Amino acid sequence: MDFAARFTTKQHPGVLAKGILAMLRWDETATLPTITVPTLIITSDHDKLTLACASEEMQRVIPNAELVMVKPAGHPGFRRPGFLECSAAYDEAISGFAARCLARAMPATDRLRPAVRTL
Repeated sequence: MDFAARFTTKQHPGVLAKGILAMLRWDETATLPTITVPTLIITSDHDKLTLACASEEMQRVIPNAELVMVKPAGHPGFRRPGFLECSAAYDEAISGFAARCLARAMPATDRLRPAVRTL
């Protein structure tokens, strides 16, 4: 949180304003159905910047998308804990998703072989 606060305060006010205004106009909804890779969407039950309904809509229209709701949590920097404070839940969601993706991508015969590490 300290890093995010310091990073933001070092920016020129005009840069911050342009970024915020751009977020209000940005619309990539037409892109969502064209995403062809497995997608993990992580949201929280009290995020006031990215509403849960937006994440649910993304999950509905992106092929092969998974949605994880972290509870209780909010957007970083707000009153409820954010992803930095709930990192274990986010880490679990990401590692589980990665494991499922790797398992689907790996041929069944390779899954039976022990992993060989080279150093």
